[in-house]
Amino acid sequence: MKSIKLSIRRVGGKIIPFEYNYFIGISIYKKLLNFQEDIIPLHIGSQVGIYTFSNIISPFIPRSELFADNGLNINKGYIIFRTLNEKLIDYLRLGILQDNKIRIKDTTYEVSRIEDIKPYNSDVEELKFKSLSPILVRD
Repeated sequence: MKSIKLSIRRVGGKIIPFEYNYFIGISIYKKLLNFQEDIIPLHIGSQVGIYTFSNIISPFIPRSELFADNGLNINKGYIIFRTLNEKLIDYLRLGILQDNKIRIKDTTYEVSRIEDIKPYNSDVEELKFKSLSPILVRD
């Protein structure tokens, strides 16, 4: 699994909707069009997705300033992008070089930095994570 961190900062607009992930998905998909044309289609019927991405992670904003009446006020943060296909990362970098903007409705973010994330170290005894959805664990 290959992961990168996309650092973003707002360059236009103000508030983004609570359901902003859809718009991030569209922006990422547009940046991967060259991959789709050169390598394999990104979506075919019931094909399992070959990449995933996180919410905007913004540890820089106090929680009291994050929420607005109709959305979120995020001026900078980062997005984690993960894939099993390492070529996809190269094509995403290329797409960002061609257009480094992520558009969320009337708000525009600029990708200011792309960093590789080191692979998971399986020697760690305890793994901590935060789930977006409830998890059911059964024996």
